[in-house]
Amino acid sequence: MGNPTRARLMELGKTQVDLLREIRKRGYPKCTEPYLSKVNNGLNTYQPQAVGIIKLREEILAEWESEVK
Repeated sequence: MGNPTRARLMELGKTQVDLLREIRKRGYPKCTEPYLSKVNNGLNTYQPQAVGIIKLREEILAEWESEVK
């Protein structure tokens, strides 16, 4: 089974880099692409920063999806 976040990004025509830029703008300026990739792949999800990034990721993706509809 594929990565659900990656699938959603592909459906939106966005990349993980687009998501990373938005996450950085919204309060996680030091989030790196490797760290975001780990979180998106289900690793390190117990860490407080990862929990915040996951919530923010879902908010951003929901916003982007609502803009498309």
